[in-house]
Amino acid sequence: MKKLFFVILMSVLFLSYGQTKLTQKQIEKRHYQQVIGDNSKDSIIPDTYPMYPYGMQGVLHHTSSNLNYPSEAYNKKIEGTVLINFFVETDGTLGDIEVIKSIEPSLDAEAIRVLKMLKVWVPGYKNGLPVRVEYKFPFAFKIR
Repeated sequence: MKKLFFVILMSVLFLSYGQTKLTQKQIEKRHYQQVIGDNSKDSIIPDTYPMYPYGMQGVLHHTSSNLNYPSEAYNKKIEGTVLINFFVETDGTLGDIEVIKSIEPSLDAEAIRVLKMLKVWVPGYKNGLPVRVEYKFPFAFKIR
């Protein structure tokens, strides 16, 4: 029974630790680059910003590749930019995702869906400790 408990405990620790604790070599191999976050006076400005594969270019590629125009908004010819605010948490996941500029509920939902599909980030650091970093990201919906 003790062995089973130990194996389960080690598996849980390995899985949770292994997701965000990349070595410098893994970061370089996977082309992680810093993505500069919100620099407003209320935000923490880290020593190292969170990193995502290929940096902002990787985020833009992901969002443009996965964003679908909701049919109800398309049929009504609704266009505009949805602005999303979110945090890269200390474990590299995204949290506190909220729409701060809405166009239409189906467009808001699509922007959030695509954002939630992003891979886990390498968190930002301040004084050697991981910190939450705030981001604002626009999703432009335009009928072509």
